[in-house]
Amino acid sequence: RMKIAALHKMNKEKTIRYPHPEISLAEVLLKGAGDLGDDSNFGLSLRCVGIALREMADLKHTLDDTVAQNFIEPFHVLLNNELKEIHHHRKKTESRRLDFDGKRRKLAKNTGITREEVQQAEEKYEESYELSYNSMGHFIDNDVDQICQMQALVNALLECHQGFVQILENTKAELDRSAEAASSQPRAERVCAIPKAIRRTSSSGHLGENDMADDEFSPCPGDPYCIALYDFSAENDGELGFNEGDMVTLTDHIDDNWLEGEIDGRTGYFPKAYVEIKVDCQ
Repeated sequence: RMKIAALHKMNKEKTIRYPHPEISLAEVLLKGAGDLGDDSNFGLSLRCVGIALREMADLKHTLDDTVAQNFIEPFHVLLNNELKEIHHHRKKTESRRLDFDGKRRKLAKNTGITREEVQQAEEKYEESYELSYNSMGHFIDNDVDQICQMQALVNALLECHQGFVQILENTKAELDRSAEAASSQPRAERVCAIPKAIRRTSSSGHLGENDMADDEFSPCPGDPYCIALYDFSAENDGELGFNEGDMVTLTDHIDDNWLEGEIDGRTGYFPKAYVEIKVDCQ
């Protein structure tokens, strides 16, 4: 009956697993791998590490079940049954010893206690003493079983961590092969294109069909330039207005707060805080 109750308790605990961090990290990496696709070497590496972490989490769940079944539950039985029984017998033995001593002293003083009552008290004391002695001896004789339970705990921990080592070594070897394969691939030539103007059609920020033409992009210039972070309207003579996303050629620093530049054949000065300098003219 006790074993069935323990198994029922374990089955209830299995339904609510501890959220190991490996499984959470694995989900993030596997999602990133799915977003990047199998054509990405980095995506394949994310998938490799994600699968490894998921296997490590499975090992931890197995360790949880093994420890609960082979160590925690038997240890609870030891504490709640055998040791409690020993404590009960010792307490009862002490109580009967006091009763026996009291009746024996009364008999010696002739205070109304018969010899039969003293003999019954002595027999009860000896009975409790024998039960207490036997229960303590039984507990000591089970040292081997208790040490075997500790061995089971250590073996489960060792097996789990050996599994971790094996998984990580295999994952490292796979990543080493992926890194070598990726480094041996020729790099594709890329042309850096910077939008000259990106005009928003509405406050929602969506681009219109004709908002961006092919000639609105130009290769990365070698000359100094900056990118407009915000729209700037020229309100005074000599100022240079532009829209967010415009590429402005830098010609000079007027002071710490103002720059001079050119865009689409127009020259003028504008606030430095409205742009991000990519290639400085100083």
